[in-house]
Amino acid sequence: MEPFGHSIIWSMFEKVKHNLNFQDPLGYIATVKKLATSILLHYPSLVWENKKKESLETLSWCITAYSLVINPAAIVHLKVKPLGHAKQKGFAIYANKDIIQGEYIQELLGLMPEDRAEKYTDLSTITPHKDNRNDGSFEEKLLIGPIRFINHRCVSYNVEFIAIRDTYAFTIMATKNIKAKEEILLCYGVDYFKENGSECLCEDCREIPDEEEEEAEVSKKGKDQINIEERDKAKKDKRAKQKEKRKLGPN
Repeated sequence: MEPFGHSIIWSMFEKVKHNLNFQDPLGYIATVKKLATSILLHYPSLVWENKKKESLETLSWCITAYSLVINPAAIVHLKVKPLGHAKQKGFAIYANKDIIQGEYIQELLGLMPEDRAEKYTDLSTITPHKDNRNDGSFEEKLLIGPIRFINHRCVSYNVEFIAIRDTYAFTIMATKNIKAKEEILLCYGVDYFKENGSECLCEDCREIPDEEEEEAEVSKKGKDQINIEERDKAKKDKRAKQKEKRKLGPN
């Protein structure tokens, strides 16, 4: 795609998004099809192997799926939030209203490509924030659709994958009651974001210094006399407890 292609497509979407009304299904479908057709006319390289019909259907699905999470009437919404410690930002999904345990959140759709060896755009990959990586060697994961905007947690997740029978598609279901304005969190699998055999570095698994414990240790033994062996043992015990929690899942 040519430079600024993403921003041009976004501008095209912004001009018609007011017509994407849940209460008018026929108008919704017509708007999506018109937008998809316009995008393919502007960017013929997006047509896959000269299969115009299939390409139009795929792009229409993507427009429909992604537009669901910015619609005010949806049960959830897409939001930009601060990530890490470098004042950087990333996407997250939040509840618009209270969601009860066992409720399906059908706006959050996902599709696993049948052929994962094919090349895909950055709109189809899941990559942890660089603060959650040991180095740059992480292999990107493929998952198409707004479900990919849900952030991963090994322990404190509140939704789970639900496969749609006889398809490569997924939606999600709440595993506990979720309050309005609470972030939607999903466990992609406890080994999903591991790199080169290292531990997962999501917020549940990262070593976060406990300031109260450190201050107590310093005051007890003196700043220059901290017992390193005891500190390392405490960290190993903490890791073991986290792994046990991951096996049990959320409360």
